[in-house]
Amino acid sequence: MIKNILILGSKPKPTLPKKVNCIYFVNGSIYAYKNFKEATKNHIITSDCFEEKEWLNYYKKLLQNKNINNLIILTKKNTNVKEIEKKLKLSNYKYKMLIILSQKYKKKLIINTLSRITLFRITINRPDDIKRKIKEIIKLLINKREDAKYRPSTGVLACLYAINKYRENNKIIISGMGIKKGSHAYNKYQIYYDNHCYFDKQIFKILSKKRYIFTTDDKLSSYSGIEKLENN
Repeated sequence: MIKNILILGSKPKPTLPKKVNCIYFVNGSIYAYKNFKEATKNHIITSDCFEEKEWLNYYKKLLQNKNINNLIILTKKNTNVKEIEKKLKLSNYKYKMLIILSQKYKKKLIINTLSRITLFRITINRPDDIKRKIKEIIKLLINKREDAKYRPSTGVLACLYAINKYRENNKIIISGMGIKKGSHAYNKYQIYYDNHCYFDKQIFKILSKKRYIFTTDDKLSSYSGIEKLENN
């Protein structure tokens, strides 16, 4: 049976599909938790959300009393996972399985989905100062992505994660994701950086060629070519 897999970003007032079998909340989109009582709930969140300012001002309250199937944390080299687990426990945030996606795994995920050649082409075609571009291409080639300026957003990484997990056997539906600078800044503690904007646009265009990927967002569909989910 074909299942509807929803990747939900935090863009305000998203159009939600009527039927959702499995959902991946991205960062702050967990605010919509109560809308999906029957669906299998997963949460993809970057370790940045647990830094003191973001945690105390926003995420501590947002994550309270949630019950998740898979918690997927995108980590950096110096991420203290034990400290994150302590914060989640104090917020009564429960999960059945904890999955850690390292910087190395994130790059592997991008390459497996798009290919190294495609990733290189996206990087080299980015409008930018030539010196900075060369610097970032070197980081790409030597697998140094920790401080790379050219990289997709958490929302796009969530899409790639779902594609690798489910592939053609299900419908993957993208909702609540913007594609221009600022449209991803869903609260005053988060900024959708221009570095993400370029890569997200290019990757969405590539994903539009996959027939099992849909979106509920008119603007995303119009720009990227991803098929609009009708009569959802």
